[in-house]
Amino acid sequence: MTCTLPMSELNISRRDILTAGVVASLPAWAGAQVQPAGKPAKTNNKAKRGKAMTAAEEAAAARAVAESIADETGELIHPAVGTTLHLPTAFKLLNGQDFFEAQTRGKLLVVFFWASWCPVCKLVEPRLHDFWLKNRGKGVEVLALSTDALAQSAFAHVRKTGWKYPVSMATAALLGDVMMPRSLPTTMVRSKNGVIVSVDEGDIEADELKDFLIHL
Repeated sequence: MTCTLPMSELNISRRDILTAGVVASLPAWAGAQVQPAGKPAKTNNKAKRGKAMTAAEEAAAARAVAESIADETGELIHPAVGTTLHLPTAFKLLNGQDFFEAQTRGKLLVVFFWASWCPVCKLVEPRLHDFWLKNRGKGVEVLALSTDALAQSAFAHVRKTGWKYPVSMATAALLGDVMMPRSLPTTMVRSKNGVIVSVDEGDIEADELKDFLIHL
């Protein structure tokens, strides 16, 4: 796998995507208004306080936003967008502890795919760790999944950096083929309904990570 270009080089931000080119009938997080150039996008706070979305509504909105991304970037939509992520009841983390699927229920789950050899991954890791520390009490969980060929390489990297968020190995047995990343780093966001509502491939800035909170 190769590292992708950061989204900043594509002259488009996550907030721009969430608030541009999506029809008003979609759920609140998908946005409905195009913001003037050079001005920050505004979230629809009134809509966010409305009726909770169903999994089917979230899936439809996620696909619409992904199509908007594809129109802007020319990239193919990741097949995981709009699908449901089912984790095993329990599996092992690199530190030997058990991770239970129940830990993610009712939470916003950020799944981060990385490798110890990936330079762009190393840029994102401290931002993601800081995001996790600040928001885990608000209903946010992070699961970092290494694509290293050897678990020892991933474990050595985590031990060296001191990251405390849950880390395991990315395998088709754990995730299924659809969820496996096409490039590194890849950051997937799973809603409280279990739906993959976004997939960001490449570098991701701290402000873009904060925008994940719109899904809470």
